[in-house]
Amino acid sequence: MKKIKKLLTWIVISLAVIFGLFFIFYIIHLIIEEQKRKKLTKEPFDLKFLRHKSNRLKVLVDKKKKTKWWRDLLFKLVYPSARLFMVGVLGYYLYCAKYYFDTTPDLGDYLTWLAAGAFLISVALFLLIGVPFNLISTLQKVKPSLETWVYGKYLGIGNAIEMNESELEELENNIKNHPENSQIKKAP
Repeated sequence: MKKIKKLLTWIVISLAVIFGLFFIFYIIHLIIEEQKRKKLTKEPFDLKFLRHKSNRLKVLVDKKKKTKWWRDLLFKLVYPSARLFMVGVLGYYLYCAKYYFDTTPDLGDYLTWLAAGAFLISVALFLLIGVPFNLISTLQKVKPSLETWVYGKYLGIGNAIEMNESELEELENNIKNHPENSQIKKAP
């Protein structure tokens, strides 16, 4: 009986020590997290830091604008070229059909040949892939797929430039209204 009481006493003491240590570690953890949160929410009001950040943001905006200009130029060249290529394929198909049948076709013959070509493409794609061919949806997918190919990871660069410019304006206002800046102006 004495051994059981002694053992039970030691168990209670060890549990009390363990819970006490957990409580102390929890309080320390809360204090550390509070200090981290205060550091993150504390805004830097150092004028030198604000000017440095402003200069870096100006460089970044200029770089993004140049990248956007080049990507826009490339897209303006690629998209009409792709459309011209599709019209060229269509014209080549009609030329080959005219050459193959060796006749002088009228508009009805061209329409018949186009319908036959679309039907053959639909049948071939259905047999190969298992999906019916839809010409209108395919033509509507050309522009977005070319945009994705040209712009790639810069697809939303216009929105990023606007956000950076608004942040730059805010920084410029902070620099202009900074207390150290007004003291420097008053000194001379």
